[in-house]
Amino acid sequence: MDRTFTLVILLLFASSTLIAQERFTFGINTELADKNAHNNNFDYGFNIGSHIELQGDLFYVRARVFWFPGLNDVSYFDFDGGGGLNWRSKFDEHRVYIGAFIGAINRLGWGHGKAGVELGYDYYFNNGFYLKVNTMNLMPRLNLIWKVYYSLLA
Repeated sequence: MDRTFTLVILLLFASSTLIAQERFTFGINTELADKNAHNNNFDYGFNIGSHIELQGDLFYVRARVFWFPGLNDVSYFDFDGGGGLNWRSKFDEHRVYIGAFIGAINRLGWGHGKAGVELGYDYYFNNGFYLKVNTMNLMPRLNLIWKVYYSLLA
């Protein structure tokens, strides 16, 4: 009984912390072409993505989609969901976050999974716009796990 009560109190505290000063964001993004992404051997081409995010005082949750209509002449679409911890400054213009995500990739079929960790920084302007800089690290062996799981479902 005591453990259940403690767990309920912790969950209520965590949810109230998440909701205390929440911020909902929507973003549109692209990956800029550089010498590694646009050359004679490899061509990202046009790409666009979008995400929605709910940010609390300590935690965040996010959903994201991305589309490359002609990544090396093959259409590429992916989506993922994630969440983690974040810190927001006193006046709410700076945010630093770290979290994890999991999703799927459609490139000649849905047989590709993705998961990883992310780290980022956001700067919020007074007019409602914000600038996001982040980096992600994908788990390279997840594709094998996804293919086994996907083949069992098929």
